[in-house]
Amino acid sequence: MKRLYVILTLVLIIGFVSGCSDKKDKPEMTEQLNGTWNGTINVPGQPLNIIVNFEQKDELAGTISIPVQNVADFRLSEIKLNDDKVNFKMPLQGQEVMLYGTIDKNKIEETFTLSGQSFPFELKKGDTTAGQPEEEEDFLTIGRNDSLKRLAKRLAENGIASLRYDKRGAGKNQEAVITEEDIRFDRFVEDAEKWIELLEQDKRFTDIIIIGHSQGSLVGMMAAEDSAADAFISIAGAGRTIDEVLREQLETLPDELYDESESILEELRRGNRVEEVDPQLMSIFKPSVQPFLMSWLNYDPTEEIRQMSIPTLIINGKNDVQVSVKDAENLAAARPDAELLLIDKMNHVLKEAPENRDENLATYSDPSLPLADGLVEGITNFLKENQINK
Repeated sequence: MKRLYVILTLVLIIGFVSGCSDKKDKPEMTEQLNGTWNGTINVPGQPLNIIVNFEQKDELAGTISIPVQNVADFRLSEIKLNDDKVNFKMPLQGQEVMLYGTIDKNKIEETFTLSGQSFPFELKKGDTTAGQPEEEEDFLTIGRNDSLKRLAKRLAENGIASLRYDKRGAGKNQEAVITEEDIRFDRFVEDAEKWIELLEQDKRFTDIIIIGHSQGSLVGMMAAEDSAADAFISIAGAGRTIDEVLREQLETLPDELYDESESILEELRRGNRVEEVDPQLMSIFKPSVQPFLMSWLNYDPTEEIRQMSIPTLIINGKNDVQVSVKDAENLAAARPDAELLLIDKMNHVLKEAPENRDENLATYSDPSLPLADGLVEGITNFLKENQINK
């Protein structure tokens, strides 16, 4: 009899809420705005690639995708077009996010604002769907890298079912919102534990394997402790505490901002909130999200993985510009009995990519690219070796 398996894939996704648009647009400018726009928000130390789509139906509508954060096709609100000026809103949980732009032929540029701080952005008109393979058209959409969908599909071909879900307040879990002040890292772990408990009661599945990607790696390993999980797989999971990761990511900041970020991290490590934060650091250290960061600081991935006793596979791409091979090696050193798989050319979104950072990040919004060679094979071989996928 064919056996079924389930993988709980833990990823973190931010979402945007839909809304209304301005109907007083000039037809010629609306026609010029319609279509797909690709570009970057120049956040210090961490530029964000974005894809924005505009379409005129009964009213002007739009969506935004942020591939690096696995955000895809979330609706924009309050889209307003006046002459060559366009602005639109992304009402995040507890935050006010606006983009103000000027249209110049096939380019939109101006200002992105978040919680009182502003960053420049630039969008250029262009379609990212060219070259998609026909066999993938059923689930590939503009502005998505679809890495996790592709992984789920490939695993299904090997008799492995999968469950993926949005975190609280995001995507399809918008209604399960928690205020910014009250959210804690432990809540993500508790939610994952509830999913494991639910799946344990489902007679369709014989085994539960947790796959945690990026931040979900730490969530997954913590949820797996004392649970019904039969195996754990970390993909691109940090092997250091979040303050160490942030210090490395913020090294590109000007000295004054980097020194301030160091000071803030030290205070958070001591359990103290910092109310005075430079506007340019607000996207990371906004006072209302500091309690969440402090709760996250309590956990060291190497300590958590050391406590696990179930079969464990640690995967990292050699061309991951967000989580280094050293992180995977740190996790493997903490669990000597775990299997370590380092995949040539694989980046953070599980695609083959060049080492050059800009070229690497460009793959984040190219859904036509397949998963890196060796990823699915590595997972299925690990499960078979541990008599989980027989």
